[in-house]
Amino acid sequence: MKIWLAILLALLLGCKAYDFKYADDEEEGGLPNCDKLTTLMPICINRATNIELVLIPAGSFVMGANGGEQNENPAHNVTISKPFYIGVFEVTQNQWSAVMGGNRSTAPVSGVSWAKIADANGFVAKLNANAGAITIGGVLYEYALPSEAQWEYAARGGTNAPYFWGDGGAVGEYAWYSLNSSGAAHTVGAKKSNGFLLFDISGNVAEWTQDCYDEYSAQAVSDPIFGCSVADRVVRGGSYEASLDDLRVSKRERYAKSYSSATIGFRLALVPKRP
Repeated sequence: MKIWLAILLALLLGCKAYDFKYADDEEEGGLPNCDKLTTLMPICINRATNIELVLIPAGSFVMGANGGEQNENPAHNVTISKPFYIGVFEVTQNQWSAVMGGNRSTAPVSGVSWAKIADANGFVAKLNANAGAITIGGVLYEYALPSEAQWEYAARGGTNAPYFWGDGGAVGEYAWYSLNSSGAAHTVGAKKSNGFLLFDISGNVAEWTQDCYDEYSAQAVSDPIFGCSVADRVVRGGSYEASLDDLRVSKRERYAKSYSSATIGFRLALVPKRP
């Protein structure tokens, strides 16, 4: 009960920015501390930033589409072999500021490149250095951007429809996009969530993923992630400037890792440590 009360309070009051330090193992607002977990919990909180993350179970799904744009084809079976955590909300300006400095707001942070998030001296690296080794159930975890497959699996929320809420009707209940945003991002969590309790996974700001861009194969795969050193990275989810079609969960965009835009932010994940 405490967990759901904490979530409700976060929605009503917005996320409080934390100084980038913590001195004890106390729970904040009834949520277990992700950095100190020993077993998987439904929801936890990164103590350095006040970012709440929800557990996504292992499972399989159909990634991509056989319609839509060419780079979404072909639809193919993907297995996510281990559970992982992903942010309930997009990372806010408050939460970015707690680590990197800058403006404070309950709107999602944007105008940050993939490099500033995920390179050696970026946001994610600082979180991992501060948290130390995180071993949950005998598995070593780390903060990261979600892989493209993890992002789509989580975004679908257990559905296989073009949009996580169905066929696109009632979009205004679920997403900030071109027809209702007034050309700006909004406080996170104001729209309805998907089936995995993720808010703004479509619309508001688009979201960087870990992967380099690559074409899909029809072959079934497990835990895919495309690595590289210089190629474009993948952005998902559509933004407050997006059309309805751009909010489809299979929609893919690609940008250089140095690129930044007011329409692109990110969502933090806590995943089994990658090679």
